[in-house]
Amino acid sequence: MVERRSVLATVVQPRSAGTAVAPLRLGEASGFALLQASAFPGTVDEFARIVQGLLGANLPLQVGAAARGAQHALFKVGPESFWIVGPAGAWEAALCDAVAGEIGSVLSLSHGRTRLFIEGAASCEVLCRGIGIDLYPEVFRADAFALTELVHTPVLLHRCAAHRYELYVLTTYAEWVWDWLADAALPFDPQIVAPAMLTLR
Repeated sequence: MVERRSVLATVVQPRSAGTAVAPLRLGEASGFALLQASAFPGTVDEFARIVQGLLGANLPLQVGAAARGAQHALFKVGPESFWIVGPAGAWEAALCDAVAGEIGSVLSLSHGRTRLFIEGAASCEVLCRGIGIDLYPEVFRADAFALTELVHTPVLLHRCAAHRYELYVLTTYAEWVWDWLADAALPFDPQIVAPAMLTLR
């Protein structure tokens, strides 16, 4: 098996914030798997039963809302299409095997995406400088997500908690997005975190 390496391995330089409690933390979450799973017209119910049986999670009903299982997050990115995120492991092959060709399709996007996070009280303020949607909590609530742009670069933005956001970025643009985030966060003296294994919040 080909070893998966971060394109940011030589870019992200961990450092502590200047204050005892960092108002902002930036980093890369590694060790995750991302699958795009789609049902064909008329097979959504059967597709949902397969996902529920394997992952213990119900499919989200609306585009823009995430659902959670014990170890997985599910995003509805289209009418019958979903992104499923979880720790790298046997569930990936199990889902591919369980979704028969007449039911739908499963495609791994893991190698094509980098997962970044920004968290802390200032995270919303930083992101609002480059994202043109309303991120305030009355509108963009915890566990909401959006397929949007960060300074003209496509991202999937997931609000995991009140003060934590995760960005799924095409690997090609990961360094550019990281540089923008790190630069926009400078006024808040952020803590830069070494790449960490995936933990769903």
